Amino acid sequence: MNIRYSKEKVYKDFGQYDKVVTLSFYSGSKSFDEFPEYMTGIFQYSHKERKEMEELIQQNESTFGFIRFKELLNKINDEKKEYLIKQGLNCEEISSIFTLAEFNQTNEFKSINTRKLAEPYIIECDFGDDFDCDSLLLNLNDSKRSGGYKLTPDETAEDIGTRLNYEDIEFGGLREELKVPIRKYYLKCRARNYKATEEEIYELQTLESEEIVNKISFLNEEIKRAGITKKYFIKIKPQIEELAPFLLKFNEKRLTHGKFVVWLNFERYIHIFLGHVNEANLGRKFESKTKFQYLVDEILRLIEIVIESLEEEIQKHFTETSGKNFKRHGEMAVYYKGDYYVVDINPDGLLMTFYKRD
Repeated sequence: MNIRYSKEKVYKDFGQYDKVVTLSFYSGSKSFDEFPEYMTGIFQYSHKERKEMEELIQQNESTFGFIRFKELLNKINDEKKEYLIKQGLNCEEISSIFTLAEFNQTNEFKSINTRKLAEPYIIECDFGDDFDCDSLLLNLNDSKRSGGYKLTPDETAEDIGTRLNYEDIEFGGLREELKVPIRKYYLKCRARNYKATEEEIYELQTLESEEIVNKISFLNEEIKRAGITKKYFIKIKPQIEELAPFLLKFNEKRLTHGKFVVWLNFERYIHIFLGHVNEANLGRKFESKTKFQYLVDEILRLIEIVIESLEEEIQKHFTETSGKNFKRHGEMAVYYKGDYYVVDINPDGLLMTFYKRD
């Protein structure tokens, strides 16, 4: 007896759990003619579609039509991949769906529990005291530029500051905000190589202290903008003092490794963190914002994982439409492990917005 897969059955057995599945199709169907004999991937649902399916599977409904699908093994061309993501597969043409029993059995979309990211793989390397990290950095950056890859602002400052220790450079049109970071990295290179004078070491310490002061000042301004008065500030001061060391150690972060680089600076990180991290819920305007279901020390890695999942789309967007923000919001919000995330990246590659949809 042939199995007839309805949209509800597919969601109930596989889709709600985000299972990786392998499909086959009925002989003579359009899918059988256009796709491989076996095709592996994950069923895709927008926020609205997933909410609708959650209701339908409670009603024992059986409806038929197209279900969007992300193919994972690159056995079809880009045109067909895009078709499956946008249009999908006719569920009536599916003859069988295989999956491994040990795959996820949790519907994370409905879960309100704190989530946990998989532990990252850490590779430790010991290059020894004689390793020339400056040459490695400069050669790597030369390779990136020759291949058409961009550097972040902080990477640019580090490159120039380090390079100034070895060669003369004409800046020509250098952005004003890079001049202090360049000096800092120039001095750090000299200190690292035991060439810095006492005056230069003092100057480096001063620059790094000023950097911390500027971060504290920005953090205070963000708290004021949220409508937190001096009187209320006293109440939440212990909470702020606990969070501050964690926040202040953040430095600019590269989020992608393609030719068009996406990065996050301190200002946008603080904006995301204060608005959407449970431990940073300081009240007032922060109260109503959606919160991540992850612990404080996993937020940055969560951002990296979600942005990395979009890298191909991001590279294509900025290659074809430079000067226009990359946005994923509304029903185009990015799905990851039960949550949908809103993303906005400006034409310079700076991540402007990142938060969980309610």
